[in-house]
Amino acid sequence: MAGFVSNARQWRKYEKRAGALFKRYGVKVFHAIDVRRGHGDFKGWTIDRKIQFLDEFQHIINDTLESGVVSFIRDEDYEYYCGSLLAKKSTPRF
Repeated sequence: MAGFVSNARQWRKYEKRAGALFKRYGVKVFHAIDVRRGHGDFKGWTIDRKIQFLDEFQHIINDTLESGVVSFIRDEDYEYYCGSLLAKKSTPRF
């Protein structure tokens, strides 16, 4: 899982520039795994198109956001915690 840190002004700049990039390429939802596998909005893209999009996206991120963060979690831990969160959401609270 990954994310970015910024202040409100930086985030507005990021959203404006990334939004324009996504619109130009016809991307509604960005997941790196979809780019790699050619799924979702990236279905049918050539390697060159993917590289061009990712290069432009990376420049926007570097120009506008403070820093990035990454976290790793084992699959079994993810399943355990997601399962417990889903169970809590569906359990009525009084």
